Amino acid sequence: MRGICPMKHMLTSFSERLTLFFRNQLLKNTPFFSQSKEDTQPEQSKINFFRIVTGIVVLAYTTVSVFQSFYFYHFILLDTAQNPIPTLLMLAALLSMLGFTMGLFTPLATLFLCLLNLPTNHHHLYPAFYGSVIFQILLIFFLLMNAGAQSSVDALILNNKKHPLHIFVQCLYKILRFPDSQQTGTLYYLIFMSFALINLSTLIQSLQDPNWTSGITLQAAFLDSALSRFDFAFHDVNAWFSQLLGPISFICILLQSLFQLGLIPLIHTQRGHRFVVVGGMVYFTGTLVLFQLSSIAIPELILWGLLFLPARQQHPTQVLFDDYCGLCHASRRTFQFLDPLNYYLWIPLSKSGAILEQYDLTHENTNKELHGLYQGKVYKGFSLYVLLSQRNPILWIFWPILWLVWNSGFGDRLYQQIADRRQAISQACSLSPPSEGTTELPDLPNRSSIVQTLLIVALLIAQLAFLLNFNIFNFKFGS
Repeated sequence: MRGICPMKHMLTSFSERLTLFFRNQLLKNTPFFSQSKEDTQPEQSKINFFRIVTGIVVLAYTTVSVFQSFYFYHFILLDTAQNPIPTLLMLAALLSMLGFTMGLFTPLATLFLCLLNLPTNHHHLYPAFYGSVIFQILLIFFLLMNAGAQSSVDALILNNKKHPLHIFVQCLYKILRFPDSQQTGTLYYLIFMSFALINLSTLIQSLQDPNWTSGITLQAAFLDSALSRFDFAFHDVNAWFSQLLGPISFICILLQSLFQLGLIPLIHTQRGHRFVVVGGMVYFTGTLVLFQLSSIAIPELILWGLLFLPARQQHPTQVLFDDYCGLCHASRRTFQFLDPLNYYLWIPLSKSGAILEQYDLTHENTNKELHGLYQGKVYKGFSLYVLLSQRNPILWIFWPILWLVWNSGFGDRLYQQIADRRQAISQACSLSPPSEGTTELPDLPNRSSIVQTLLIVALLIAQLAFLLNFNIFNFKFGS
């Protein structure tokens, strides 16, 4: 026991020094820097949303792979002729991806998918190697962030202490625990650096290709029917203006190379990281639209959303809701699930006295209709639902319909009928607010500095191993 305490003290001291180094020397001028250990629930909400999106996308690819192996290869999926993979393994991956998407035993499902998708296995769940590596980065990030404790089956289990699996699921999330805001910023930075190093190694390999250095690679891709979505149009352009695609290809390759080369230095400057964000969006969106490379572009766009979309909005829509009404709570939970970037701020009426006084509102009116505030203006009833759909990109598809219904006058009448009968509809409007413990994010301990340091060291070792695996230090121009 005497030897353990000094060792723990030494590890804690080293952890604190490493944390200060990352914060003061590396993160300070990046968009991942955080001043305080503030509430991380908004960040967790965003991360869990992208976990679900990632799961849905890759689940579709995995399902197609399993059915292709069943139909074409008689229960055997062939990645290469020398490396047959039993479909049983792919079925296990499919079940794990389903658990990852739904949030059932998420840490275990994520860890299994990380091990299954190791680059050394060469049988990737994704059809393209680069896309598989980006997917691996996403999986590692979700694992380190303990994603799955919100908007998931695990959240329901964690918030129900009487559930038979409560203790088991709680133990799963207590292994790594939840990072605070500063630790989250460090993980964001390391994941970005992993992406940047992958792009740097890809660029170095591309520079050994004469077609890339001469600037004709993109021109060939434009005209290739297997790669280009609009090869017929590019063939017409090339027939009419034979000298046009060559310079365009050269300029695009030059810009892509500068983008890949400048990721690491530019992220450390304010103007530079704006170029990184915009340049990445243009690059990934262009790849998705122009080429049949969705397996590459989609995980990149998901990664970019994770890294750079803010989890908190500067001017959220404030929604006043009756916290004594079950139907109101059900509506709030639905909108919160569809609001991973926190465009809405839900304020219970029992705690909104100052706001009601400021905007000259009464409890009688706010109990009759849902009220909201945005940029100093009061919205109520159906018009508030129109505003909520307009403010949240996920709900944009519903905004035109709601706007037309509202302008027709039918929306207000429909809302009023539901509002008048809400107690009978919900059968849950009570004289006391709902019991505590319905929060989506369970109250679990924060991550210690020692665990965070071990994770950082492991990521740094993995990045170094990746560089050595790609022979980045033995680079030679030409073939």
